[in-house]
Amino acid sequence: MKELIEINLLPVEQRQIKRNYSFLIDHRVIWPTLCLIACGIIYFVASQFFSNTLDNKNAEITRLENEITQNRSILDQIRQLEATLAERDAKNRSLRSITFNKQLWVRILEGINISLPPNAWLTEIIQRPDSSTTMLIRGNTFVFSEVATLMINLEKNDYFDKVNLDQIEIAPIANQARDAFQFTLNCQLNLSLGAANPLTSPTLP
Repeated sequence: MKELIEINLLPVEQRQIKRNYSFLIDHRVIWPTLCLIACGIIYFVASQFFSNTLDNKNAEITRLENEITQNRSILDQIRQLEATLAERDAKNRSLRSITFNKQLWVRILEGINISLPPNAWLTEIIQRPDSSTTMLIRGNTFVFSEVATLMINLEKNDYFDKVNLDQIEIAPIANQARDAFQFTLNCQLNLSLGAANPLTSPTLP
């Protein structure tokens, strides 16, 4: 179909200008406009959704904070009870340790007593502060060989792993007419046996 050509023969001052709105139905205008409207609708719906979600989350956080505030006193009581329980457990462990150590050291001292030769006597027993398994035994004897006898007797005891001679010298003894041998023994203890282990009496020469 051929397009009609319209010719207006009226004078210029009597002519009516006919507006052309054909561009409004051009697809280059329609589709971008529809996309813009769709994007606006999606943005509005999404913003409303996220706004409602954020409000709900804030309300939930506020509710939880109120519950935490209300239950804080209960939490403080629980922590206080836990601290009291831990303190009692520590005291019970200390008491059990004291009982165990008391029996253990009784065994060790008994072992030292029965290992002591007849002409020797002890002046000091020290547990070294830098080692819980090391004991220093200081004593005197009038017979030099009894130092070796004491060391052998202690090593026969299960509570002593190793006995070394740290020092020995001749020194005067108060209220005695003669000098004596002063010695220091370094003893490695075997504390893993416990107090229940039967004490074996060494055979004195």
